[in-house]
Amino acid sequence: MKNLNLFIAALLIIGLIAIFTSFKTDQKESTEYMTIDVDIFPDYEINISINGEYKQTKYKEIAKNKEWFNFNPVIKIIQDYEKEGWEVISNSFVFTGSVGGDPHNYFLLKRKK
Repeated sequence: MKNLNLFIAALLIIGLIAIFTSFKTDQKESTEYMTIDVDIFPDYEINISINGEYKQTKYKEIAKNKEWFNFNPVIKIIQDYEKEGWEVISNSFVFTGSVGGDPHNYFLLKRKK
C-alpha cells in the first residue's frame, strides 16, 4: 500500500511538472517583439524589425524644419502600431561610434500573438 501511494504521488508530481513546463513554453511562443531604431543623423532613418527579421526602413524629411531631434515621425509610427496591440516596453537614446557619434533612439515593443 505504501508503494502504491508513493507511485501515485510521483505520477502527480511528474504530471504537474509537465503541465507547468508546457504552459511556460506556450507563453514564450505567444509573444512577438519589435525593435525600432531611429538613426537621427544625417538622414533620419527609421529601421523596424519584428522578431529579429528586418521589416522596413522609412525615411523622413526633417531638414525642412531644422529640428534634428524631432521625434514626431517615430511617435506617429509607434501610435499606429499601438492600435495593432503593440506596447512600448523599453526606450533608450545612445550615441554610437566615437565622441559626438551618431545619435540613435531605440524602442522595444511587444504584443501577444
